[in-house]
Amino acid sequence: MRAVYRDATHRLLIVLPDRAHRVPRGDCAAPLLIDEATGAARQIAPGEAAQWMRQMQLTGAVQGTCP
Repeated sequence: MRAVYRDATHRLLIVLPDRAHRVPRGDCAAPLLIDEATGAARQIAPGEAAQWMRQMQLTGAVQGTCP
């Protein structure tokens, strides 16, 4: 499952496990932090993503896996 979290300055794109799929390994499942002002995206570690998720709001999710 792919989910998007956001706050006033950033969006976070993450892959979450669901009942049918585990989180795949590799870059396609790496959390991406996107700066709203510049549009710049960077990969972040899962621990940092968890910290961002605690201060952001879930804005959407879709089922899907990495290509």
